Amino acid sequence: MKTARRGVVMTFLLGLVLTLAACSSGSGPTTAVAGDCLVEASSADDMNVVECADAEAKWSVLAVADTTDGTVCADQPDGDIYLTFEDDGKSVCLRLLGAVGDCAWTDFSGLADCEEDSGYQLATILEDTDDEAGCPAETEQVRVYSDPSVYCWIRWPAS
Repeated sequence: MKTARRGVVMTFLLGLVLTLAACSSGSGPTTAVAGDCLVEASSADDMNVVECADAEAKWSVLAVADTTDGTVCADQPDGDIYLTFEDDGKSVCLRLLGAVGDCAWTDFSGLADCEEDSGYQLATILEDTDDEAGCPAETEQVRVYSDPSVYCWIRWPAS
């Protein structure tokens, strides 16, 4: 009886490990498709797919290409950055989905820590317009997107 129970337990554990492995793989940027959203964990290489309605979603996938030559964003006017994954032979074009108060690096290559890093802070998002006239006077960077929306970024920390 003990041997049969051990076999059932081992089969269950093996199934659990395989299920967890399948769930944990395939959730990063190179397995995403256009329209998916990502959250950055510890670095750009460590992103996970999340629901776009999730408040944690910080990037929208615009395109994924089987190339590492940097052309993935060529036809993507809303592309903020592209990431290249040499090991997978893929590149991903991303749009930053900031929230007011978020901070970004000066080259917009990723989100920054507002407490420790310098760069830009998202001051205002103007929705349903492509007119940047509503941005605060201290705005230093403007991103106009086709949805339409305007992201108004100020220098952070303020000088």
